Amino acid sequence: MSRNIQLSRRQLDQKMKKLKKDADEGIPNKGWIRSVRYALGMSGSQLGHRLGVTKQQVSALESGELEGSTTLKMLKKVARAMGCRVFYGFVPETSLEEHIRDRAEHIAVRRINRVGHSMVLEGQGLGKREMKAVLKNEIDRIIDEMPKYLWDDVEYGGSNNEVGEKER
Repeated sequence: MSRNIQLSRRQLDQKMKKLKKDADEGIPNKGWIRSVRYALGMSGSQLGHRLGVTKQQVSALESGELEGSTTLKMLKKVARAMGCRVFYGFVPETSLEEHIRDRAEHIAVRRINRVGHSMVLEGQGLGKREMKAVLKNEIDRIIDEMPKYLWDDVEYGGSNNEVGEKER
């Protein structure tokens, strides 16, 4: 795998790590629009005037934000009208590195189980220590290669092909 991709992923992980704490706190109970508007002492009518909409439409925007139906474009427009800006980002549940490692482990376990079953039938089964080493090597190999099929899987809405079949 390209060292540039690895470096880029690690830098992005660091940036996302800083955001995770704020993201975990979530949006204010009444939403950003209503909370900021209230903190500024701005009425719904006043915000509506700045946006060129009615007070009722401002109320609908505030409700829509809480429901998740207000568009990003509209949120940016509302934020500008209140002297703010919208920040948009993704924060992974763990880290990108860990997510890739977990996915590689999932694929490696499936492969080794498939091969291991055949080896047992042929009387060539591996011990726990050897199996652990084989698994670690397979995980590392998958991470190094970052194959295109890494994210293909029926569990995630991918193809019905066995993992990696497309690439062989």
